[in-house]
Amino acid sequence: MVPLTVPFLEQIIVNAILLGLVYGMVGLGLSLVLGIMNVLNISHGTMYILGGFLTYYVSGQLHYSPILGFVFAAAVTFMLGIIIEVIFIDRVSNDPTRVMLITFGLAIIIGQVSLLIWGGTAIATPSIVNGFTTIGGVVDFQTQELLAAIVAILVAIGTTFFLRLSRFGKAMRMVAQNSEAAMSVGVSPRWIFAISLGIGSLYAGIAGSLLSPISYVYPDFQWFPLIYAFVVVVVGGLGSVVGSIVGGLIFGILETIGQVLYPSGADAFVFVLIIAIILIRPRGLFGAKDRV
Repeated sequence: MVPLTVPFLEQIIVNAILLGLVYGMVGLGLSLVLGIMNVLNISHGTMYILGGFLTYYVSGQLHYSPILGFVFAAAVTFMLGIIIEVIFIDRVSNDPTRVMLITFGLAIIIGQVSLLIWGGTAIATPSIVNGFTTIGGVVDFQTQELLAAIVAILVAIGTTFFLRLSRFGKAMRMVAQNSEAAMSVGVSPRWIFAISLGIGSLYAGIAGSLLSPISYVYPDFQWFPLIYAFVVVVVGGLGSVVGSIVGGLIFGILETIGQVLYPSGADAFVFVLIIAIILIRPRGLFGAKDRV
C-alpha cells in the first residue's frame, strides 16, 4: 500500500474526478438507452473500443489530425448504433432477453473483427492535446484527460437541455413514459429508439476516442466500459443526467483510491457500494419512478 501523503492524495483525487466524469458520460449513454427503450445494450462497451480504434485508424494509420479521427469515430459509432437498432433490435424489441442475447453476440463479433484488423496488442491513440497540466505546482495530470472531462461535462449539460427544451428531446421523454400515447400524437417510437441507441453509442465512442491515448485500447477491453456504465446507472439512477455524472464521480474516486490502498481487491469497494445502494435505494441516488 502506498502511503497517502497530502500531495499524493490530492493527485489521486484529481485524477479520480477527471476519470469519473468520463465514466459518467459512458454511463449516461447506457442510462438513456435503458430509460427510453427499456432494454440492456450489451454491445455498449464495444462502442467504446471502436471509438478508440477508429480514432487510431484515422490519426495513427492514415496520419490525419487526431481531431478528425475523433469526429470520424463519433460519427461512425452514432450511425452504427442506429443501424444496430433498425436491423437487429427492432425485430425483437418486445423481448428484453433476446435483445440482450443479440447485443451480446454483436459485441463478440465486433470485438473479433477488431482483433482481426488491429490485433490483440494494446494501442495508444495520438492525443488531441499533449503535455501535462499542473495545479498549485503539486498536482499533475495529462491535459488529454482534462479535455475528456470537459467534454463529458459539456455532453451532460447538452443532454439536459436537449431532453428538456428540444422538440425531439421531449418526444424521447414521451416515448419513455408511454410509447402508445406518443404514437397517438404522431410520434414514431421506432425512430426515437434508433436515435436513442445512436446517442448512447455516440457517448461511449466519444469516451473511447478521448481516453484511448491515456488508457490504451484493445479488443477484450470492451467488457470493462460496459461494467463501468452499469455501475454508474445503478449508483446514479436510471434516466438521470445528474445521477450519471455523480455516479461516475463516485465510481472513479472509489476505484482509484481502492487501487492505491488495496490493488488486488479494488473492485470490492465499488461492488460493496452497488449492493448497499440496491438494498437501500433500488432506484439509485437520483433515480425517479418514471424513466427519463
